[in-house]
Amino acid sequence: MSKSTISTFQLFALIPDAETARLYLEARLWPQGPRCPVCRSCERITARTRGFYRCNACKEDFTVRLNEGNVARHTLDRLDSFIVNVVGKRLTYKALIARASS
Repeated sequence: MSKSTISTFQLFALIPDAETARLYLEARLWPQGPRCPVCRSCERITARTRGFYRCNACKEDFTVRLNEGNVARHTLDRLDSFIVNVVGKRLTYKALIARASS
């Protein structure tokens, strides 16, 4: 197996629940901390409950899920299920391409 891919079992171990999935996405999308999707400010952000943030500059509440450009913002799935589905489809696609090219 390639070092750039992981197994489904490793993926479930990496992201076991929705809270871990949220933290994983926040770290990937906001490496310097949360950024408001409305005014793009990252200076006056206050953490609220359940992964919500409040931008004190424009008074908007937001989450990583509602972030502009995030593919998970229109899904009703839990974030952990969403990530597992997306990565699983990507791994299947890579396996099909590898099989077709050999």
